[in-house]
Amino acid sequence: MRYYRVATDQGTTLVARDDEKAYDLTAARDGLRDFCDLARVAAVLDTDIDGVTERLTADAPLLDAESVAERATLPAVPGEVWAAG
Repeated sequence: MRYYRVATDQGTTLVARDDEKAYDLTAARDGLRDFCDLARVAAVLDTDIDGVTERLTADAPLLDAESVAERATLPAVPGEVWAAG
């Protein structure tokens, strides 16, 4: 699987894509907005990321795989980093 964060009119959505299909994981579980959210769920469930995705694809609507690449943004938004010295 390849993972994308895709810009939409409503904000961003997390998309998983295999060779032929693209799945809207945010529509399957609203709390998933980026790859970091998916990684946290996998850690809590003590499984791998693809294992979580396989569970979600049954409930995820299909998207046009070609348009996913065109609307892709950064896969995760870097957090703010503070340093003091």
